[in-house]
Amino acid sequence: MGPSASGKSLLMQSLSGRVQDLTITGEVTINGAIANPKAIDNPIAYVPQEDSLIGELTAREMTRNTALLKRNESADKLEKDVQNLLEKLGLSSVADGIIGTLLFRGLSGGQKKRVEISAELIASPSILFIDEPTSGLDAKIAYDVINLLRELVKASKGDLSVVLSIHQPNSRILELFDHWMLIDKGQLLFFGTLEESMT
Repeated sequence: MGPSASGKSLLMQSLSGRVQDLTITGEVTINGAIANPKAIDNPIAYVPQEDSLIGELTAREMTRNTALLKRNESADKLEKDVQNLLEKLGLSSVADGIIGTLLFRGLSGGQKKRVEISAELIASPSILFIDEPTSGLDAKIAYDVINLLRELVKASKGDLSVVLSIHQPNSRILELFDHWMLIDKGQLLFFGTLEESMT
C-alpha cells in the first residue's frame, strides 16, 4: 500500500520479470532458491492494473487460450481445469458471454478483473502479483474480489501466495490481509501484520 508513484507497480513488475527498460540488480528468491523472473518456467504471474483482456473473447476462451499457451497437457485436462477455475472465481454464469469492448457491453468491472486473474491462475503459478485489483470497483465488489483471493490462497494449502497493490482499503478489506507493506517514494515504511502496525 502507498500513494501514487510510491513504487508499488514497479516493485511488482521487477519481481515478476516484467520490466524491460531499466537495469535492475539483485536476486529474486523463493523459499531460499534463486528464481529467474524472466525464465519461461517463471513461477510468478502478474495481473497489470490496466485491462489487458481481448474484449471480443469470452471468459472461457480467454482462460483456455492462456492455458494452451502456457501448459502442455491434453485438451480434456485443460478444459476441465478451465471449468473448475471459472467456477471457483464465480464466473460460470457469464463464462460464455463476451468480455466486452468500448462498443459492445460485456462483463462488469469486477467480472473482468476475475477473468484477468483466471488467465494467470490457469498456469498454476506459485505467486500471483495483482496491481490495483480494486481500482474502479465499488466497496462491496472490491471486498468480494479481495475475499475471493483470500479464499483461493487458503484453499491452495500453501501452493499459492497472492501479493497485490492497493491505494486506500477500508477497514473490512484491510482485515483480509495476512501481512501488508507500506511504501512511499520507493522506501519501505512498514512491513508486518495489521496488529503489529497499530503499535
